[in-house]
Amino acid sequence: MVARTHNKQAASLIGDRIVLGVGASVFGPVSVGHDTVIGAASKTASPWR
Repeated sequence: MVARTHNKQAASLIGDRIVLGVGASVFGPVSVGHDTVIGAASKTASPWR
């Protein structure tokens, strides 16, 4: 899901073929690239590509 407000990304951008482990959280307007695995109980607040 992507939402933009005045050329700023307002929501996280999640790529294709992503695995989010149980309890994983993605905070803020970050982008998570294709073919990424975010482990269980992880907290992500910066971009992953």
